[in-house]
Amino acid sequence: MFLVAEIIKNTVLILSIIQCTFAACIILLGDTLYDQFEDGVIHNAKNIFSKSWNFVAYILFGIGPFIYKKKAQHHNWFVKRAIMTSWVLLMIIVFVIINLILSSITNLLA
Repeated sequence: MFLVAEIIKNTVLILSIIQCTFAACIILLGDTLYDQFEDGVIHNAKNIFSKSWNFVAYILFGIGPFIYKKKAQHHNWFVKRAIMTSWVLLMIIVFVIINLILSSITNLLA
């Protein structure tokens, strides 16, 4: 039981690190990286392969491009970076809190 809880905790930790890193890269590269992500996602996916590819792309990288599209895309260069920096810092804080909660739960199971 303890091993399963550790695997879940580490998986969530790895996914949160990937999400925060990709969002931080969007701060640096902006529209270029966002356009690359949008080119890699298949819109109006019809079959199981393209739907599964979209699922993997959104699970691994989805929060950064989503925030960029909804909150920062239509502003000037400086405001985009400021908005994305504040969102990335908020993401880091939330993921640290989630990791601490998962760590405390796994310690209770031990």
